[in-house]
Amino acid sequence: MSSKSPLELPPVARQLAFNLSTDTLYACIRVSKSWHDLFLPYLWRTILVGIGCADTSLREAWADCRWHGPYPENAHYHRHLVQRFTLIGEPCGVERIQFPILRNMVLQPIFRKSGPRMMVLLDFLTMCPVLRRLEMKDVHMTPQAWRTLSTHPHLKSLALENVQIVAGDAPVFWQICMQLETLEMDNVTFGGGAGSGGSQEGGIVPKDKVFDRIRTFSLRRGYEQFERQPTELIHCLPGVESMTLASDLPTQWMEYPIQNHWPHIKSLVLTGVQEPTLAAILESVGHGLASLTFYHCELATRANSKRALQAHFKTLVELRIHPCTPVSSDTVLDVLCSCPVLEVLHVRYLSAEVITERGPWACQHYLRELTAGIQVGQNEEALQPLVFERLSTLTRLEMLEILTPMPNSRRSMLAFRLECGLGQLAHWQHLSVLQFSMEWYNINTPQVGMYEVAWMAKHWKKLRSVSGHLHHDMEMELQLRIMFESHGIKTFPSSSSLGESSSSSLILFSPPLPMNQYRTGRRRRNDQLGI
Repeated sequence: MSSKSPLELPPVARQLAFNLSTDTLYACIRVSKSWHDLFLPYLWRTILVGIGCADTSLREAWADCRWHGPYPENAHYHRHLVQRFTLIGEPCGVERIQFPILRNMVLQPIFRKSGPRMMVLLDFLTMCPVLRRLEMKDVHMTPQAWRTLSTHPHLKSLALENVQIVAGDAPVFWQICMQLETLEMDNVTFGGGAGSGGSQEGGIVPKDKVFDRIRTFSLRRGYEQFERQPTELIHCLPGVESMTLASDLPTQWMEYPIQNHWPHIKSLVLTGVQEPTLAAILESVGHGLASLTFYHCELATRANSKRALQAHFKTLVELRIHPCTPVSSDTVLDVLCSCPVLEVLHVRYLSAEVITERGPWACQHYLRELTAGIQVGQNEEALQPLVFERLSTLTRLEMLEILTPMPNSRRSMLAFRLECGLGQLAHWQHLSVLQFSMEWYNINTPQVGMYEVAWMAKHWKKLRSVSGHLHHDMEMELQLRIMFESHGIKTFPSSSSLGESSSSSLILFSPPLPMNQYRTGRRRRNDQLGI
């Protein structure tokens, strides 16, 4: 019985290909014919046409005026493999090709007046019969473009940013929304078209429309367009399961009782929502809320918001309270002691004194990710062993991130030292990611030493990466990183470097021609940038 290579198993090959960079995939297809046939579909899965400087600002890259992308003849030959197409700036020829299985399209002009020519856009939309998701930023849509888009029966997801919908196009737009499952609107304005006189009538949700297919809804900015009939928008989304609301909502939302108007919501993201709207939204969500995220919201001093939040403690699985949202340690402790199925918790501040006050945490057997600024006061050094004792109960923890104290704070970070109680965490058998999110000026004492590195490598068998600043002395910092690397644990200078995926496979060069041209010796040099 012959043994098969693991690459012959589709799940293994797919997982491997999704975690390889474009350059690595390009090298793999040159190894052999079998590897060429295996990795070529993943190399052509996503292509990008436009400016290829992804790490620089678009305006700087625009001044360079170099358009990157695959050669048109190569793109035409492999058109049956392309599933995602991204166009940045003006068209340059490749977008005229018909891609039969293209499912995702991204149109992102650099400047509003220099976007894709509308005739090219209309032709491209016509040549994508199975398009399922369309993202547009700064694209000037004409009435003909909206009508063309409405003829796509497979379109299920639409994301718009900085797009104006004139009064005459609003009925077609809402008709398109009837078939969508995902609708994302960022700074989408209505009205202002020819003959409308600047009226906003086109932006009002029609009374006879019910978008019962939409499951994911995102609305950022542009809330003033719904001030005249805000309650109509609530009734139009009876089946929404994931919602993102950014900036404060109009006060008219409070004039109508919205208790349990979103009974199916499982994920909710709120940005810049203030009282009393914040409490009303939390009360309007059903009892199945599993994921909740706050950005710039009032949550620390409002009793109504606290009571509304407590109503979801029994079902919350993920709770993210980002640093710009003020929240007290007591509120965070209420979450830890009252959420029995909580798996992910991100908070900015958690004092050592409050951690050691109450009884056991209800989520100690479920919590997998913890991001918190665990801080110790000037006279609380004796509490550090008790803090580690409480943390030792989190036996399922996979990721821990310790945040730095605020600037000019009199508190310091929890010291990860053996003499402070670190040895009590020896039972963390699942921890794989450890992050120290701190700045140099915040470090008062060494956080990690040589003994701690050896201890972590010995007891945390699954630890694969450590990020952030480990010591205030740069030479010692380097030695600690070398020691981690010697144990097979990767180190990163900051937490932002962790988790950066290289599997996007955006083709900024021209991929190779068919395999038969390798054998005939007519292989072409294709690793340079195409126009």
